[in-house]
Amino acid sequence: KEADIKDYKLYKEKLEEIYKPSLLPKSSLTVKLVDDDISTEKMHARLLLSKLGGLRFDHGFEEFYDGTQVDITLITKKTHDLHCSWYLDRNSKNDFRIVEEWSILG
Repeated sequence: KEADIKDYKLYKEKLEEIYKPSLLPKSSLTVKLVDDDISTEKMHARLLLSKLGGLRFDHGFEEFYDGTQVDITLITKKTHDLHCSWYLDRNSKNDFRIVEEWSILG
């Protein structure tokens, strides 16, 4: 949809504005927006995964201005490996659709 494409562009610009200054040279941040409507694995929490570990954000990456707290948890090695194989492995049997994907380069 045209409206979605505009929203994705604004979202990407905002992420670049926030995160690009913090990225080390030759590093990158890859963002994948997914549609899990038909998936057996409905997603609620959002994940920030690296090669070394990851964080789980209970309410996503949105900002709250009403004092709402977001629970952020360091995930275990076993959980990290499971999420990497499900979300990042090219041979994964996940059943969600990647709607938009891009990388922000350091």
